[in-house]
Amino acid sequence: MKTRLARRSRTLLGVLALAPLALVVCKDKGETTPPETKQQYAPVEATCEYVIMIEGARGETRAYTYALEGRETGVPATAKLLASKSSATGLETLTKRPDAAVEVLTQVMEGDDGALAAVPADCHESTPVTVMATAGMRRVAAKDGETAGKRMYEALTAYLESKFLDVRVVGTLSGDEQALFSWISVNYALGSLAGEQQTSAALELNDETLQVAFVPDEPEASDTEPVLFGGREHMVYRKSFLGYGARAARDAHASKACYPKGLEGGKGDYGTCRKELATLLKPETCQRVKCSAAKPGSRDGAYQPGLPAGRTFYAFGEFAEARALLSLAEDATPGDFAAAGASFCGTPWSELSAPPAAPAEPAGGAPEEGASGDAPAEAAPDPKQLEPVCFESAWIPAFVEQLGFKPDARDIRWQSRFGDKTELPASWVLGAAVCLASECR
Repeated sequence: MKTRLARRSRTLLGVLALAPLALVVCKDKGETTPPETKQQYAPVEATCEYVIMIEGARGETRAYTYALEGRETGVPATAKLLASKSSATGLETLTKRPDAAVEVLTQVMEGDDGALAAVPADCHESTPVTVMATAGMRRVAAKDGETAGKRMYEALTAYLESKFLDVRVVGTLSGDEQALFSWISVNYALGSLAGEQQTSAALELNDETLQVAFVPDEPEASDTEPVLFGGREHMVYRKSFLGYGARAARDAHASKACYPKGLEGGKGDYGTCRKELATLLKPETCQRVKCSAAKPGSRDGAYQPGLPAGRTFYAFGEFAEARALLSLAEDATPGDFAAAGASFCGTPWSELSAPPAAPAEPAGGAPEEGASGDAPAEAAPDPKQLEPVCFESAWIPAFVEQLGFKPDARDIRWQSRFGDKTELPASWVLGAAVCLASECR
């Protein structure tokens, strides 16, 4: 207990090895500054290399326990996911019910499969824990004001402190910080955060948001912020588009043209769908020298520096899932998405959703020579997975081309796993965990 009180005193005095990252919601239309949050980013103590991340996504709260080992260079050598447990209740629904929010955290933190079970008891005081709510809470803050969720966050902080954990962040994550963490996740997996290796760019598509982050060729001429890893400073441009996630954009902007024929009255008219989305994304006004896509809910262009030359963009999350459902290669071009989308959208839904035909049995009923009669057939996608594919096949190339990619661009990799630092799929949560466990500021 004495150690814990000493640590809390240092926190209050601000005597920290590293400056904290500011969690400030971006100032685009529809977003406001969230309530003040408790936050400190500093290295994990060497003897206990665990981090607990609690993600407050829309409609879900999930706790992750990571082991991030070997930080001699300032960046963890490996990252492993030890536990992951979720509740089908989003924190954004509990802002006025702090006790219910604590019950949700109890569900994901405790029990044999909870986040705490993966951390030895004598490491609890040395294990950083964060609660980062995302798009759902940003929408609540936009509607109810800056103090939305304050009482809930205070109750969650008290609960976590009662477990003798090192509470670092409890609050609403800004969209731009979410984009930064996506970029960290990509470059951590590739091993390019420290040393002289050129960094790659990140594109992450979630249900509610779409993140873009990269180091531009001319950072002094763009809106970038520095981030330090292992003694190396990166000037990162980061942008999050709230409302342009796959589900949110489909719910708001998909016309009947964007549904396959026979699905919810869909027309399967890819050309019309693509034209409608391109018009939506093209800004009418731009206050800067260069703007990319229009901001959600506005026709003002979002500033973006030029795409860096010779960089690979890793597109993960629902970008990679849509690519797989369209049976495209990981280096597919935006034009490949369009061609596959036109074919998919024009196919009647009765055909798309039909179960695959059983393989023909060879004459005589016996397997062909060299064939394995016990080999399982590849599972067909669930029809529910296929329902948004027509829209996404138009939304994805429309958006990336508005960012500046040509239809034949080959510098995007639509995949969620890469590099050799971790076997985990890329995600902003992994990036935040790496930042928390590193000399990241």
